[in-house]
Amino acid sequence: AGDSASVETFLANRSTGHGIRDSAQLVSQLESIEPGSTFWAVGGASVLSRVTSEVGGPAANLPAVKQVVAYGHLDPEVGMTATAEAADAKSATKIADVLRGFSAMLSLQSGQRAELAQIADSISVATEDDKVHVKATITHELIESLKKSAIAAHARKAEVEIH
Repeated sequence: AGDSASVETFLANRSTGHGIRDSAQLVSQLESIEPGSTFWAVGGASVLSRVTSEVGGPAANLPAVKQVVAYGHLDPEVGMTATAEAADAKSATKIADVLRGFSAMLSLQSGQRAELAQIADSISVATEDDKVHVKATITHELIESLKKSAIAAHARKAEVEIH
């Protein structure tokens, strides 16, 4: 993924035998992924700066992230673990505070939808020096409940539009 020049460079390197293993940083990131993970993603500063520069609102004011490693599984529950490396401990704390604020907003909305409290409870955020660790686990039952709520809300909206 990326702009056409990056993709073309990757493909050119691949045809010459150069690739992921030639980047010590990328290999290090990949080695930190939990074996057996169903999905994973890694990103360095160049990719992350492009992504965050396109994001508006409060997220645009977050400190820069040097790298992110995320991975997860889908069974027996949907779980995700991510570690972001910031420039320093102060930046990591600021990022963690924003993530905790997001979780708190979900909790505040739980009066309208009980599922949101369960999602908020499933998210944990911790810092370790310049790193932010985020974990979330959501049961398949909660996903089904969210799906039913969304279908019911859509049906109510359609009924209102008809009348």
